[in-house]
Amino acid sequence: MNTKLRIGVLLSGCGVYAGSEIPESVLVLSALDKRGAEAVCLAPDVAQPQMVNHPTGEQRRLKLAVGTTEAPSPYDIRATRTALNLAGTGAVMTDPTDVLVDGVNNSISSPCYMMESSVSQVADGIEKTISKLLEMVTLVKEG
Repeated sequence: MNTKLRIGVLLSGCGVYAGSEIPESVLVLSALDKRGAEAVCLAPDVAQPQMVNHPTGEQRRLKLAVGTTEAPSPYDIRATRTALNLAGTGAVMTDPTDVLVDGVNNSISSPCYMMESSVSQVADGIEKTISKLLEMVTLVKEG
C-alpha cells in the first residue's frame, strides 16, 4: 500500500527581510502537491525578541510568539546564514534556479529570493529542490 509522503514546511512569519516569503511558500506547497506529497505546515513557537516596522525602521521589543498575527518573524537573511553556519553548512550565492545539496548535513536548498530573481526563476529552483528532496526521502525510505 502506497501512502503519501508527509513533508513539513517550516513557515516562520512573513515580512520585508524577515520570515517566509509568501510566493516561495506557495510555490513549495504547489510543488509538493504536484508530486503527490502531503504538505504539513509548521511554525516555530519561540519568543519574539523584537518587532521592526520596516517602512520606518522603528524597532520595538514585544512579548509575542512568532506564530501570532501581530508579530513578524525575527528571522532574516543574516539569521538564516547564521543558522546555516551553526548547522555546519552555509549560504552559497549561485543561480536562482540551481539546487544545492549538502550530502553531509542532508540539506537541500535553492537561493530563491536571496538573490535578485524573477518569480519564474524562483519557481524553477523550488520545483528542482522539491524533486531532489523527494528523491532523497524515497532513497532513505527504501534503504
